[in-house]
Order: sequence, then structure tokens, then C-alpha cells
Amino acid sequence: MSPVEVMMIRLLFVLSLLVTSVAPPAAAIGGELQVLARPGPWPVADGLIAYRDRVWFSSAVKGANHNSADIWSYDPAQSKLQFERYLFSQDTGAPVVHKALLFWPHEDMRVGLGAGVISVTNDRDWQNLSVPSDDHMMHTHGATQWNGVLVAAMAGWHSALSISKDAGRSWQVLVNDPPRDGSFHRYNHISAIKGRLFARHWEKTGESLAEYRNGRMQDVEGWPKDRSFSDFVRFRNALYSLVKNRDGTSRLWRIGSGAPEVVDVDIKEGLKRLLVSDGQALWIVTEGPSGGQLWSSPNARAFTARHTFSGGVAHAAVALAAGRIYLGGAGDDGKAILWGPPDPPQETRQTPFQPMPVQRPDPDPEFPAAAQRARMQAVLADPVTFADRGRALRQQLSEILAQKPPIDFFAPLLAAPVADGQVATFGGRFSVPMGDIANWHLLNAMAENGEKQVPLAFLEKPWERQPNGPQKWFDNLLIALHAVQRAQQNDRATIDILIRRLDQSGDPDWLQSQVTGTLAALTGQKFAYDKDQWRAWWGAAQASWKP
Repeated sequence: MSPVEVMMIRLLFVLSLLVTSVAPPAAAIGGELQVLARPGPWPVADGLIAYRDRVWFSSAVKGANHNSADIWSYDPAQSKLQFERYLFSQDTGAPVVHKALLFWPHEDMRVGLGAGVISVTNDRDWQNLSVPSDDHMMHTHGATQWNGVLVAAMAGWHSALSISKDAGRSWQVLVNDPPRDGSFHRYNHISAIKGRLFARHWEKTGESLAEYRNGRMQDVEGWPKDRSFSDFVRFRNALYSLVKNRDGTSRLWRIGSGAPEVVDVDIKEGLKRLLVSDGQALWIVTEGPSGGQLWSSPNARAFTARHTFSGGVAHAAVALAAGRIYLGGAGDDGKAILWGPPDPPQETRQTPFQPMPVQRPDPDPEFPAAAQRARMQAVLADPVTFADRGRALRQQLSEILAQKPPIDFFAPLLAAPVADGQVATFGGRFSVPMGDIANWHLLNAMAENGEKQVPLAFLEKPWERQPNGPQKWFDNLLIALHAVQRAQQNDRATIDILIRRLDQSGDPDWLQSQVTGTLAALTGQKFAYDKDQWRAWWGAAQASWKP
């Protein structure tokens, strides 16, 4: 072999080493995330959270008033999507797992006696929790853990934080702040790290970061003012967020035990949209002309592209285990979409169900039912009761509920005479009969008290309301559906009416959603929006059905 041939062989050998040592293209390292589910009918999957080895998420209409708030779960081990719960709310807040229970706030609750509302589950049972705030609340934005307690963020005209030391059974108000500019404001995302409690503070001028210190919420110095920023993600000993710049791009910021600081990352392509942590790495979701990508970093600075995804826009992310990232968002087909790894996890765990927090006390045998009912009849007959959408009536009902009335206390009041007149609501845009407001609050009190005596005629009522901007009505049908779900009024006659309601013409899509969601809560069946399955099941189960 000539010297030239030897040199050529050596050169080819060196080149081969160089080629094999170069990593494959970044987008191909982990492959493309698979579309795992496309649950309808709502367009966005959001609020992803890991609970009992499954990915849980909400499905709703975003950015508009709409009565949609479904909860779903996806089991990667079985590739199974399951409907879990319908919430009587417009959209959902940020959920949290606390003491092995899953808490899901009602972002814009459609009914209440002034308190915030959170639904809680142990993966078998569900119930609603009332969260007091010393003020009238209309939104429950989110929940988190802080120093071993549960924290809920709520808003009405004021914005409030309340804490629970017993997994939601009882609450105490931490702060209840009026707006600084006389309008309204929101603590609409809360997170905790190293004993510090933070809230994203929305005002008309923009967003800022606030911290609970010395008994009150205070602005965090050094955090960008009047810039929107993503929900915080905990990684190592800090909270991370993407802060939006004026030009639409984003920069990574973090805060831990010290002052906030910018974190320079080496991602140069795509818009940074989301953060998620699997405990071992911080992940960033980007989107660009070529689609979506997931990048990971063990130090929050040097990122490597790991996965791609396509078919929609990501809104939320969660990790079930190290490297196993799931995304939820809006699919290109108009339906919610869930992406994730194509291979099932290697291990799953079976854990016992946690006991549920119980807020509803046993009735007080000394409660003066006759006297209190007579007093409430006088309240219902007084037109003053119905000012401010029945604020005085709500207060009276709340006081009675706190006195532990008997299980049949409120139902007879539905037949009591009510003041005759109209009440202006939603800034004077609509007028509502006082009788409708009375029924609305009485049926809600029945729901809170566990009374299974909702008149079936309310459930058969045709939907004849005209659309309105807030998409809210003081309507007997809507509150009756909520009351039978909340009180678990699941006798054969109630179920039969709801099954027949599936064929009701004129019901809007969100009302059909409430009917099927109520059926699921009352029967334990998970057929979601499959009306044929509901009919077939009831045809077989009706004769032997027992609550």
C-alpha cells in the first residue's frame, strides 16, 4: 500500500469519527410528541396537572364568556381518555395537589353566596368547597401550597387570599385588598418557594409581582413592571417565568430566596411560550414557522432541543416523570388537544383514596326551623331584599347555613310569596324578576345544604333565554341542574328526566354539556357527550336503578 493510500485511509477514519460524534439534528433527538387525545366540544385543553399517575386537564372556551368547564384525565399506561367532572363555572382556575387531593378552582363561578368555590376530588369522590374572603367574590383564580397550608386566590371588586390548614375544611382570610385605583384588580396566579408566597398582580395598568410580607401584599422590587408573564414553574430552588417584552418576545426570569434576576438562555429560534419542570430539568416550549419544539436544560441556561409537536398551539404543560412531558392546547381542528410521548410509562402505582374534606356539618337538633322559616318568608316578601342581585338574601341564607339547619329547611321556601318587581343586573343591562332571583339563591342554598327536593318541573323547562354578553342568567333550569348535582339528587325520576333532556331541541351546546355533566356526577358513568351511550345505558339500568 502506497504512502498516499495510507494517508487517505487515516483521513477517512478521522472523518468518520467526526461524523459519528456530531449529534443528530436538534429536532430529531427525542422525536415528535404524539397526539394522544382530542376531546370535544371545547377548543382548548389547559391547566395540566399530574395526579395519581394520570394527566388531568380542563377543557373550555378561552378568552370569552362561555359556560364551559370540563375536567378530563388521560392514563398513559392504558392510553385511555376519561371524562371526570363538569364544573358549574365559566372556565377553571389553576389546580393544585395538596395532601393527596386534587383541588380545582372555579375561575368564574356561575353561582355562590359570596365565597370562592373550589372542587376537590380524591379520584373517586367529588365535592365543592366554599372559600370565605370577607367580601363578595366572583372568581377563584388558583390554589397552591405554602408552608404546608392550602392557599386560594379570589377576586370580586376586591382581591383576596385565604388559607386552609385542614385540606379545605375550614379557611381563614389572609388578605382582602381593595383596588389601588378604585376599579378592580386580581391576584390571579399564586406560587410559593422557600417559605415565600408570590402572586401575579393584575391591574388596569398591567401586571406586576407581589409578595406576602409583614401581613400584606407588597410589590417585588426588581421585577418588570406592567409586563405580562407566564405562570411560575418551580425548578430547583427558584420560581421561573417567561416575561413578555414590548416586541412580543420573552425573557426568562427567576426568583428564589433573593432578588429577581434575568436568566440568559441560548435558545435563538421560535417564540418562548411555556415552561415546565420534571425535577431534573427545566423545559421551554417554543413555537415558530416550522412548528413547536421542547427544549430542556439541567441548569436553566444551556438548552437542548428534545421534541417537536404539531397540529395546534400549546397552552399548558406538565411532567409525569423525568423526561415525560405532556402538552395541552388548542388543536388546528377547533378541538382541545393533548400531546405526549408515544410510549407508555414503565411503572404505575396503586395508592389508597384519601378521605375527603367535609364542610357540611350535621344538622343542629336545636335549630329553630319554624321561626327561621317565618323570618325568611318576610325577607322574600320585601323588595329591599333583592337590591344588588339579592345581596341581602345571600347574606341571610349564608347566616342560616352557618347555623346548621335541617336537611329539609330551604325547599318549602320555594313556594313562599316573593316581592313583585324587576331587578337591574350587570350594570343595568338586564332586568330580572325578583322571583327568579329568589329561586336562584334558594336552590343554591338547597345545594349547599344537601337537600334532594329540587322540583322536577325545573329540569323539564325549555330553554327560551336570549343570548347576552356575560352568558349568565338567573334561570331556574340552570340552578336546578346545579342543585341536583351538588346535593346528589339521583333518584330514578330525576335521572329519567335528564336522559330525556338529551333530546331537547333548542338547548345550546353549553347547556347540553351541563346536562351530560350532571348525569355523569349523579350516576358515576363516564360517557361524556356520547348521547347514544347514555340512552343505551339507561335503557338497561332504569328498571333496577337505585340511588
